[in-house]
Amino acid sequence: MKKHIVLIVCLSTSLVSNAEPDSTARYLINEPLSMLEWGIYRIQKKLDEDRLFPHHSVSPSYKVVEYDWDRNEILIRANIYPSHEHVTEEGINSICQRVHSLLRASFHWHKSDDVRSWDGIASYFNHTGYVNTRRPKSFQRDIESNTAFKVTVYTNNPDEGIRGIHKKRLECFSGYLDKEIAYQHFD
Repeated sequence: MKKHIVLIVCLSTSLVSNAEPDSTARYLINEPLSMLEWGIYRIQKKLDEDRLFPHHSVSPSYKVVEYDWDRNEILIRANIYPSHEHVTEEGINSICQRVHSLLRASFHWHKSDDVRSWDGIASYFNHTGYVNTRRPKSFQRDIESNTAFKVTVYTNNPDEGIRGIHKKRLECFSGYLDKEIAYQHFD
């Protein structure tokens, strides 16, 4: 009986150690990661950090970065859900503008070209430790001009209480280097 158990254990371990990646695993192993994907991943990682909005009463509950192929745009979005009281006290435009400005400032849009070159939005798409010689001379400018920020404010009806349905009320958006923030209200 002991010989059978030892034989079964030996066979089962030898079968596992000889396993090869299936077609999906081979596909994933052979698929290269682009610098666009790497940069988007790094931006998303930054967005997921809690310290992005320290000590602010309205912190986005949903933050995401995505690339729109048709528009050639990197879009950094955040959704916020302020209380009715907060909207009444501060105003919905002010809340949206404040969160939008904090989000954009975290990517150093307001700094000089030199500072942005190593700590701005384009830096998330750089190789670490070297600059690829094939990188376009307009790299930083292209990334910055193709990046936009959008904050969407959702509010609920105060009569429905805290569990009421939230509706989209306002979006504020701008390009990375834009001086002005545009607003779109929804009813």
